[in-house]
Amino acid sequence: MRIKCLDILRAIAMLMVLVSHTPSDIVNLGFFQPVVVFLERHGWTGVDLFFVLSGYLVSGLLFREYQQTGTIRSGRFLVRRGFKIYPSYYAVILLTMLVLAFQLKQLSPFNLDLILSDALFIDNYRPGYWGHLWSLAIEEHFYLILCATVVLLIRLRPEDSFRSFPPLVMALAIALLGLRVFLAFYGCEGNLNLLRSTPTHLRIDSLFFGSLLSYWHNFFPKEFEATIDRHYRLIGFASAALLLCTFQFGYWHVFTRTGGFTFLYLGYAGVMCLFLRAPAVSSRFMRPVEDFAAYLGRHSYSIYLWHYLVVSWGPPFLKKVHLAPSSDVGKFALFVSSSLVVGVVLSKLIETHFLALRDRLMSRPEKMRSPRQRMAIAGGRITELDRAQRGSVNAALPPLMAESRWLAD
Repeated sequence: MRIKCLDILRAIAMLMVLVSHTPSDIVNLGFFQPVVVFLERHGWTGVDLFFVLSGYLVSGLLFREYQQTGTIRSGRFLVRRGFKIYPSYYAVILLTMLVLAFQLKQLSPFNLDLILSDALFIDNYRPGYWGHLWSLAIEEHFYLILCATVVLLIRLRPEDSFRSFPPLVMALAIALLGLRVFLAFYGCEGNLNLLRSTPTHLRIDSLFFGSLLSYWHNFFPKEFEATIDRHYRLIGFASAALLLCTFQFGYWHVFTRTGGFTFLYLGYAGVMCLFLRAPAVSSRFMRPVEDFAAYLGRHSYSIYLWHYLVVSWGPPFLKKVHLAPSSDVGKFALFVSSSLVVGVVLSKLIETHFLALRDRLMSRPEKMRSPRQRMAIAGGRITELDRAQRGSVNAALPPLMAESRWLAD
């Protein structure tokens, strides 16, 4: 079962990024113009919201595997992520090569070099063909680093493996903030155009902060939920302040490139926490809107992946066949709707089938361990999970959180 509130948040993040890539010739949208202008300027921050969500959801898969089995099979985890990410991703790469070969009659070394950067997930360090795949490169690097981190923590401290995780994440956040400040003032000779904002070593802290929240929620669920319920007004105010403060500056401003990235993931982490504890909507009008947003969120990866191709290839094709809308409102509506439709359809044609194949190939049931077994494995010491369960669980009960409750892709 999916987490509906986070699917809705995924849809919001996806729509923010999508609108920020509105074609530049669309300038007159009447009543909606202020909203579109705002999202064109600040919608790029939806990527930071994606990072926090991915860090929370993906690391939760590893934490729950450890809770249930006492170990983490990093190879299996990476293969499962590959079934989710690679089919649609490399379909984009293949289609790009075919279109370029058809248009140009041959692939130039320059275009091949750009496509190779995308294909190897290194386009956040060197130019790639598409301008939005850098964020997926960071996420791919995060999967590898996260696996290595949690496996190392288990081997170093098998009796209390993740106690070091929170200070490790906080140290990483401080170090990367310091690195961004140093590079902004001393590493680019005063020219921020030379300071790339896409390298993994400058942005991965947002994903790990999502992992920190996942650690807290999985190992200490009662404390996590009680803290949000008790301080939701403060969390909401602080999140709004952090985000609005960053929105005051442009993308190229020195503050945005340094502390702004930290403000963004802290603010969006607060928003995610509020969504996790938000009550269900009972309004007859809002429920269909909520369901539709969650549906888009379930296909947000595919929509994000393909929308750049739609905005790049769609308008020239429509002009060529004389089907381009004449009004800016029509152009905008066509851009958004076609991006959503193409993303959802290709998600069903590609992603859904490979996920079903993954589940068939990797459906072997996990061997569970009881709290008493966890205590024995830990050498008699109380682990994080057992601390969360003390006073309410005995050896006959199942682990704290069933995987079906929080299952993510």
